[in-house]
Amino acid sequence: TCYAASGKRTPCSKAQPKKASNRRVKLLIHQLKHQDAAARTNAATDLGQLGPKAESAVGPLVHALHYDESKWVRRAAAKSLPKISRNPTVYTALQRATKDSNKWVAHSASRALGRMGSSRGSLSTTPMFKIHGKS
Repeated sequence: TCYAASGKRTPCSKAQPKKASNRRVKLLIHQLKHQDAAARTNAATDLGQLGPKAESAVGPLVHALHYDESKWVRRAAAKSLPKISRNPTVYTALQRATKDSNKWVAHSASRALGRMGSSRGSLSTTPMFKIHGKS
């Protein structure tokens, strides 16, 4: 049993008001600016796990996807964005990220586009590895 903001006993699932989700999203957005790359990576991943509740994080995640110095943060942002929204901003950002200098970020962006139903996100169009001299 938990206590709601009113002080009444209530099941825990009802004690967490929507404001708690908004506070969590704001905290995670703030964490995207942390100096530690692991903290930023975890924030990007956690935002994706919140799904559409984290809609306000799309802009900061797009910024992280394009400009964060850490490939891990960029990759986490690529994986999280389509879990939050499938709007044109996300689609365009992921398309741009398929040209990232890090092949794993580009691969994650391509897979994310594929999950969004984009024919341009097809993994078969871009080989990831050369095996025995073949692409």
